[in-house]
Amino acid sequence: MNTIFKNRVVVADVMIVVVRYFGGIKLGAGGLTRAYGHAAQAVMEILPTEQQIELDVLSVTCDFSLEQSVRHWLLLVEGSIESVEYAQKVTMKLSLPKLQTEDFIKKLNANRCQHKLLD
Repeated sequence: MNTIFKNRVVVADVMIVVVRYFGGIKLGAGGLTRAYGHAAQAVMEILPTEQQIELDVLSVTCDFSLEQSVRHWLLLVEGSIESVEYAQKVTMKLSLPKLQTEDFIKKLNANRCQHKLLD
């Protein structure tokens, strides 16, 4: 099978192993292919899947007056807050989808928030 689909979505990073015990009936090349294909399809129908989204982790430091704005922008990109520290300024450790990072940083820069991309 070159590509594995589940509900019309490509499923990646999957290995399907089908074991057949010989029961005295020779299926031939076509029969084996169909049998293995049906077995793989049956497994894919019950396989639980979840979408993997690559994340970036940012450290953001801003004034207290901008904390709620940063939280709102993060909510819009479906990111999350890992931690918050309050001192003279607010420092937040944020996780957000890698595809959204560039636009998020533009908002931070426009509002003079300091930020650093973490590993």
